[in-house]
Amino acid sequence: MDDSDQPIVVLYRLKRLASQLPSDRFLQVHRSYLVKLSEIREIGRNSLILDGGRQIPTGDLYRPALMDYLQKLKS
Repeated sequence: MDDSDQPIVVLYRLKRLASQLPSDRFLQVHRSYLVKLSEIREIGRNSLILDGGRQIPTGDLYRPALMDYLQKLKS
């Protein structure tokens, strides 16, 4: 695992970080996780699998935004 595979730890709220990132490239999928959309390889019922095989949980609260993203990909 190299440095690019390490989580980024921040000292302010994830919501604030999310508001500073481009919303067309990043999405909050859990209260503790933001993901780069282009890194998503598989979407399961309660998790995502990213490039490199890392599994990230998805939260019920964030699922509608994830589903909206998927719908946009289909159209």
